[in-house]
Amino acid sequence: MITRDSAAATEERSNQASHLEYPYLLRRAPAILAALLTLIIGSALLIVAAHLHDSHPFASGVFVNVSSPVLLFAPLAFLTTTFGRQIVRSENARNVKIEQLTTQVKNVREDFDSALAAIAHGVTERMAADRKPIEDDIRAIVQAPMSHSIGNALRHGIENGYLSSRGPRVRIPGTNGYVRLMPGEQQGDALAVFVEMMNGDVLESFGWSVEDDAEVFGYKLAKELEKSGAYPGDIVFDVGSIFFGIHEAVSLGFLMATGAGGVTDPVGPILELTGRKWAVTDFWLTTREWPHYQVTLDRLDELDWDQHIRQKHDMDIAGFREAMDVAMSLIAAGHLTIPNYEEGFTTRMY
Repeated sequence: MITRDSAAATEERSNQASHLEYPYLLRRAPAILAALLTLIIGSALLIVAAHLHDSHPFASGVFVNVSSPVLLFAPLAFLTTTFGRQIVRSENARNVKIEQLTTQVKNVREDFDSALAAIAHGVTERMAADRKPIEDDIRAIVQAPMSHSIGNALRHGIENGYLSSRGPRVRIPGTNGYVRLMPGEQQGDALAVFVEMMNGDVLESFGWSVEDDAEVFGYKLAKELEKSGAYPGDIVFDVGSIFFGIHEAVSLGFLMATGAGGVTDPVGPILELTGRKWAVTDFWLTTREWPHYQVTLDRLDELDWDQHIRQKHDMDIAGFREAMDVAMSLIAAGHLTIPNYEEGFTTRMY
C-alpha cells in the first residue's frame, strides 16, 4: 500500500528529475531536423517538377504527386512529435496526481473510520459496563441461584417492561402446576413464590428470603406440592429445571429489550415460554425469534388459529396450542387482562 510518505518522496523525485531534463529545443532537435530534411526534399522535388514541366510533363506530374505529401507530412510529423509527446507527458502527470490524491483521500478516510470506530467501540463498552450488574444477576439464576440475585433480575425486568407485571412462571416438572416468582419492592426483600394452576389460581405460596439458599427453596416448594397432593416424586421433581426456565425467560426478555450484543427487538412483557418458539406475554402471543408472528389477546377467539398457524412454515404448532390454552385460561380466570390496543399501542400487531 502506498503511504503518504512514499507518495511525497515519489513526487519529490519526479520534481528533481524534471529539473535535470535537457532544454526544450535540444530535446526537440531530432524532430526539427527530420522536419527540415523532409521540407528540403519536398521542395527539391517541386523544383525538379517545375523544370520538367515543359519537356517531360508526365515525369513532372509524378514529382508533384510525390512532393505534395512529403511537404504536408513534414509539418504534421513535427506537430505530432512535438505536441503528441507533450500531451502524453501531461496525461501521465495527471494520472500520477490523481493517484496521489486518491491515496491521500483513502488515508484520510481510513483515519476517519479508525476514529469513528474507536468512538463506537467506546460507547459499546460503556453500555456493556452499565449492564454488567444486571447481567451478573441474570447469569446467577442458573450458576448460583439466590433469592437476592433472582429478585434483582426480576425487578429489573418488570420495571423495564420485558417481564410480566405478575412475574414470570414456569411449569413444575411432572405436574400440571406452575411456580411463579414475584420480587419484593426493595432489594433484599423476600421473593414471593406462588404455586398455581394453568389459569393462574394460586394453590400455595411461601416466601424465599435472602437467608435461604436454593436448596431451601426447593425443599419448601416440594413440601407445598406434597401438601396439595401434587408432589410428582423424587426422580421427576427437578428444581434445576425451574431455575433454568426462569433464566430462559428473563434472559430472552433482557436481550431482546436492551439489544445487548445484538439488535433491540422486544417481544413484550413475558409471562411464560411455551414449546420451542412461543411466549405468552401481557400483550400478545408471539414467536420469540424475528420475524415475530404475534396474535393479540383480543383476537384469540376470532378464527381457528390452530389451523391458521398450521399453514405457516415451522411454527411449532404444539407450542402455539399450549400458549393459546394458557392465555385463554388466564383471561377467563381474570388473571390476564386484554390491553386497550387502540389507546395504549401505536401499532396493532398480529
